[in-house]
Order: sequence, then C-alpha cells, then structure tokens
Amino acid sequence: MPTTVIASSIPGAMPREFIGKDHPYVRELSKMRDYEIVDLPTGHWPQFTKPTELGAAIVKALERSSVAYPAGDEPGATLAVS
Repeated sequence: MPTTVIASSIPGAMPREFIGKDHPYVRELSKMRDYEIVDLPTGHWPQFTKPTELGAAIVKALERSSVAYPAGDEPGATLAVS
C-alpha cells in the first residue's frame, strides 16, 4: 500500500537515517516497499501553520496512490444503508 510520511517536526532525512540503523522508531516503515517521505518543515501542527502546503502534499499522495475500488465503492459513490 502506498504510504506517505509528512515530516513536519523533523527533517525527512532523519527517518531515512533511522531506517538505515534499524531504529525502533521507524521499524514498521522500513518494512514497507512503497513509501515516500515529504519534507514540510513547520512544526507539530502543519494544518494550522501551513494548511495550503499540507493540503497539496496530501493531494499529491492521493494522486500517486493506485488503489482499485470495487464497483460501487469508488470515492463519491452513494452508500446504501439498510
């Protein structure tokens, strides 16, 4: 599954370095095949300090995802509730 890490409180190079050292902080990330780390240097609350840039990073992450949806489950489909 495509995964995007938005590094806002630490530089994106730090998780990469930790992966190389098998640090427990990123152990699960190191097992993933398809991930990217996006630098968004802003602090712990990017939704408040850089909302436009955060939104753009999220949209880009969604666009790179190639998720196949079952018929009727695609985004925007109406959910039937019984």
